[in-house]
Amino acid sequence: MSAPPAANSLDSGSGLSADERDFNTLWNDALQAYEEQTKHKLPIADGSLPESSTEGEVIDYIELQARSFEAFRANGRRVRGVLQPIVNLVLLFVDAGAEAGAAYDVKPGGKAIFLAIAVLLKATKGVSELYNSVEDLLQEVTGHLERIKIHFEPPRTPLATLKNIVLKALIQVLKVLAIATKYCDLVMEGKPWYGNLGRTIVRRTKDYFTMFVNKADVQEILKELRALTKKEEQMVIAATYADGRETKASVTIVKSDVEVVKQEVDFIHNNIVIDNLRSWLRPPYQQPSNYEKKRQYGSCEWFFYDSGFKDWKAHGNAVYWVYGNAGAGKSVLCSSVLDTLKVDPALSLAYFYFDFSDRDKQDCRALVSSLVFQLGTSSAACMTYLKDERQRYSDSSPTYDELLDLLSHLLSLSIRPFIVIDALDECPKEARDGTGLGPTKGLLGFLKHLCGLHRDRNDFHLFATSRREPNIEYYLDPLATHRLGLHDNDEHNTELSRYIFTQLSDERLYHWSKDNTIKAKAGKILIKKSGGMFLWVNLQLRRLQFRAPRYVEQVLETLPPGLDETYKQILENFSSERDMIDRARHVLECVAFAQQPFSLSEAVTIVFVNFDSPIDEPVELDAEPDITNLGMYLLERCPGLLAYNAAVILV
Repeated sequence: MSAPPAANSLDSGSGLSADERDFNTLWNDALQAYEEQTKHKLPIADGSLPESSTEGEVIDYIELQARSFEAFRANGRRVRGVLQPIVNLVLLFVDAGAEAGAAYDVKPGGKAIFLAIAVLLKATKGVSELYNSVEDLLQEVTGHLERIKIHFEPPRTPLATLKNIVLKALIQVLKVLAIATKYCDLVMEGKPWYGNLGRTIVRRTKDYFTMFVNKADVQEILKELRALTKKEEQMVIAATYADGRETKASVTIVKSDVEVVKQEVDFIHNNIVIDNLRSWLRPPYQQPSNYEKKRQYGSCEWFFYDSGFKDWKAHGNAVYWVYGNAGAGKSVLCSSVLDTLKVDPALSLAYFYFDFSDRDKQDCRALVSSLVFQLGTSSAACMTYLKDERQRYSDSSPTYDELLDLLSHLLSLSIRPFIVIDALDECPKEARDGTGLGPTKGLLGFLKHLCGLHRDRNDFHLFATSRREPNIEYYLDPLATHRLGLHDNDEHNTELSRYIFTQLSDERLYHWSKDNTIKAKAGKILIKKSGGMFLWVNLQLRRLQFRAPRYVEQVLETLPPGLDETYKQILENFSSERDMIDRARHVLECVAFAQQPFSLSEAVTIVFVNFDSPIDEPVELDAEPDITNLGMYLLERCPGLLAYNAAVILV
C-alpha cells in the first residue's frame, strides 16, 4: 500500500477532479459531524492503529479497546464475526487502489471507521443489552455492505463507479456509528432520548436495538444504504451482461475458461436476482426446524413404508391430511416428509410452517409469498417468469391477489409441484376463516382454491398437518384423497410405546424401573392415557423421575387426562409462596413475549429482577445470580412449563 497523507488534510490543489474533491468535502463534513454529535475526537494521527494494519490486527485493536468490559468477554466472538465483513471491505477497498495516492483520502477514512467502532463499543460501558443492540445495529449495516465486498476481492478490479458507491456507503457507516455512540452515551447518562413509550419498552425488554433503528436519523441512513445497494445491483447486472457479451465475442479464450467465467457470471447474476425477488415479495424467513433433534432412531419410518404415502406421492392431484392432538408429533412427521421429498430431484418443493409464536407466519399472505418465492427460484423457467413479472411492477410489493396470480402461473411452470404446510391450526381463526374478505382471502378458502387451480393436470401434491378442528375438517375432508389420524394409528402408538420404554430404561432417572412389573405397568398406563401425544408423555415422565417405588403407582393413578388438565395440575401443585409465584410468572411472561429466544443465563437473570422498581429508574436485581447448573435451577423455579437446549422455550 502507498503511504497515506496526513489525517483529515485534503489539498484542493493536489490535482484531484471536481468529483473527487466533492467526496473529500463530504468525508470531512462527516468526520466533523461525528465529532460534534459524539463529543469524541478520533485519534486518527496518533499512531495507535498502524496504517498498514491487516484485517486481524484491526479487529484485535478494536477488541483491545473494549476488552476490559464484561460484555465484550461474553460476546466478543460474536462481535468479531459482525466486525469482520466491515473491516474486510474497507481493507479490500484500500488495497484496490482507492487510497490517497490513487484518488481519494480513503485510508484515514477507513481508519476513522475502525476507531469509531472502538469508541462505540467502549460507550456501552459493559451493559450487555446495549452491547447486544450495538451488535444488532452493526449486523444491520453489514447486511447492506456484504455483497459489495465481492467486487474488491482479488483478482477483480472494481469499476470506478463501484468505488464511488463504497465511499458513500462508508460515510453512512460513520454517520450511524456517530448516532449509536451518542445514544449509548445518553443511556449511560440517564437522559431520556426515546420518549415515554420507548422508555417503557426499554425498561421492560431492554430492546435498545428497536429504539435505535426507529429513530428518524437512523432510518434515513438505512434508507440511503438500501438505495446505494440497489444502485450497485443495477450496475452489476449491466456490467455482468456487458462482460458476457465481451466474453462471447472473444474467440481467443479457451473453451474451459469461458465456461468458468460463465458459471461465475451466472452465479453472481442469479444471487442478485434472488435477493431482488426476496426484497420484492417479502416472504417470512424460514427458520430451520429443530424437529430432527426430537426424532428417535427410526422415527417415522413406518409412515414411509405405508402404502398411503407411496400412493399419494405416485399419483397426481393428491391431498394428504395428517391430523392429531396437540403434541402428537405432527410437526416431527412433517419435517421427516420434507427431508424425504428434498432428495428427489424430479419434483418442485415448497413448504411453510405456521407458528403461533411468530407474527410473520400467521396469515395467508405470508404463506402465499413464501410459496411464490420458493417455486419462483426453484428452476430456470420459473425464475425467468418471476424476474419478468418483477420488471412490470414498481418498487411496491405485490398485493395478495397479485400473489395468487403469480402462484398459479408458477405452478403451471413447475414440474411435479409438492406443497407441504405444517400446523394449519396455528394460523389464527380469523385468518383461517377470512370471514367477509372473499373466498380466497382466508387460509382454508385458499387451500380449496389451490387444489382447484389445475384439476386438468395430474402432478399436483399437497401435504398438510393440523389438529382436527371443525372448520379445518369442514374444508379439508372433502379435498383429502389421503388422511391419517395419529391419535388412533397403530404404527404411531407402537412408536410412542417404544419411546416410553426407551426413556424408562434410564435407571439413573427412573431407578424404580429395575422392577419389571412396575415398569410394565407404567408403560401400559402411559400409552393408554396418552391419546397419541408425545408431549403429554414427556410431562408425565418428568413427574415419575426420582420417585421411590412405593410412590410410583400413586402418581400413575392420578395422571391427568390431556394437556389442559396436565398444565392445570402443574400450576395447582406450584409453590404457594407469593414471591415464588411472581418470579415464575415474570419468567413465563418474558419468554412468551420475547422477540427472540432467551438464553439460559438471561432467563435465570429474570428470576432476580426487581419488577417493583420505578419504571423511570434502571432495572435492579434483588441478588446477583451465582448458580452452577442454570438449567436445573430454572426448571425448579418453573417446573413442567419450560424446556431448554440452546435456548429457553415454553412447552
